[in-house]
Amino acid sequence: MKQLRIVYHLMLADFLERIRRYDFLLMLLFTVFITYLFIPALDSFQIVGLQLGGYRSVYNSAWIGSMTTLLLGEFFLIFAFYLLKGTIERDRKTGVGQIIATTPIIRSVYMLGKWLSNVAVITAMVAIIIFSAAILQWMRGEDLSLNVWLLSAPFLIVLLPALSIIAAVAILFDSINFLRGGLGSVLFFFLAYPMVYLLFDLPGNTIIYPSIFSACSAQFAGCIPNRQIDGGLPPLQDLPTFHYEGVAWTAEIVLGRLALILVGAVIVVLAAGLFHRFDPAKADQNLFGNWLVQIKQMIWSFITVKEDGSAQEETIMPTITEHVHLTPLSSELHSNPGWLRQYSQLFLAELRLTLKGLNRFWYLIAILLIGAPLFAPSLTIGDTRLGPAEVALSLFLPLAWIWPLTIWSNIGSHEARYRVEQIVFSAPYPLRRHLPVTWLVGISIALVMAGGVIVQLVLAGLWVNLLAVCIGALFVPTLALAMGCWSGGSKLFEGLYLFFWYLSSIYSIPYLDFMGRVPVALSWGMPWVFAGLTFLLIGATVIGRQRQIKL
Repeated sequence: MKQLRIVYHLMLADFLERIRRYDFLLMLLFTVFITYLFIPALDSFQIVGLQLGGYRSVYNSAWIGSMTTLLLGEFFLIFAFYLLKGTIERDRKTGVGQIIATTPIIRSVYMLGKWLSNVAVITAMVAIIIFSAAILQWMRGEDLSLNVWLLSAPFLIVLLPALSIIAAVAILFDSINFLRGGLGSVLFFFLAYPMVYLLFDLPGNTIIYPSIFSACSAQFAGCIPNRQIDGGLPPLQDLPTFHYEGVAWTAEIVLGRLALILVGAVIVVLAAGLFHRFDPAKADQNLFGNWLVQIKQMIWSFITVKEDGSAQEETIMPTITEHVHLTPLSSELHSNPGWLRQYSQLFLAELRLTLKGLNRFWYLIAILLIGAPLFAPSLTIGDTRLGPAEVALSLFLPLAWIWPLTIWSNIGSHEARYRVEQIVFSAPYPLRRHLPVTWLVGISIALVMAGGVIVQLVLAGLWVNLLAVCIGALFVPTLALAMGCWSGGSKLFEGLYLFFWYLSSIYSIPYLDFMGRVPVALSWGMPWVFAGLTFLLIGATVIGRQRQIKL
């Protein structure tokens, strides 16, 4: 009982700390936004929705609950990981973890408390989603009889257990040193998430969609038998309707989904075995840290063996005596340099700081992504022939703009990350000097990464696409800076950007195409929409940074 009480208080303390943060409020607003996105008005286009072959169900409680759960299972689980990740790292940075390490609390109890805190957060999110869905059913007005069970059952039985696994994976990534940073974010998106998605059927496609297909095919012969999600669908009011009664929730289905919670608990116990318990000697080790140190010691021992005939080996470490002194500033710096020189020096310093710590492997991949579009071939897909510029834009630009994710995610929050806010924000004119320079660094990285694509667009004379790419290069770092200033961390941008990137790159949804890849989006003028969003984000960034300075 004592251990359970400790788990409860750990969960409660962490949950209360998180719901008092700005990023929790932003997270709830985002859940409302995507719920609204998935339940559009009857006379408006669907940005993303279930493709049933040209049919739809009436907006009743069963349909809204099941349809929204399937769409959230496809998109929201990824976003949830980035919102939940970092709870252990936060304890390490604030020093709370080191205090906990001095107490008798064992690792498994601590990790279970953190996991349950994650589950409490996602439960709050699911509750907001259910409430928003109920309001939207009333607003759409096709069926005003609200059935709470039919509406909420898919969220509670299908979505919530899936989120509990994501919460456990977030704890696992937090407990492993090399996975708790940006590399872990990328590996989750491309490796871990597809694995758990396929292994456990997280969205519940095999549970929910058969009942939808059965209801649709009972009235129409052309219904699509497999779950299909498309973007840019026509207005719902133009489609023939059927009546959907929901899923028949059997004990086998319910127990099968509840078993996912146990799987989450097992993952957490596994994570406890890998947890460093805030040991400073282990918390900062990288993936190859011990191996490299051991290899270095072996080599050094080998080359420093004494040749005196004795079998005893002695390791002689070199004594480095380096005369350290301060370099006096030149007389030129005492004078008042021009503003261009000031900003140039500040830009180079900020760029070096932003790129500091990247290894050669990162630069090698970046060079390949920049240069590969220059050698893009022509392709024929069906009846459509794509030139080198179109291929570079469609295939290489998404890769080039996902690779610097960890760089962009830190440009608005590295002052808080390294606890230098008081130094940076007390410097003269932090809004007029430091903030624009940080923004320009992010834009420069976006333009350099898209350099090969830009050259191809110029050679092909695709000026509209080039304009869209340039606007996208403004939009992405501005979004990163705004999210960093308001959340004080990198997770919010990582989750939000990957959400947009996923929908734009994989589903080619015109409304979310910030890269200028989708021809329909260009004809709709979406680049100008993102230009307007960029201006709004600039305003949000300035306000957010002013708030940080006053704190």
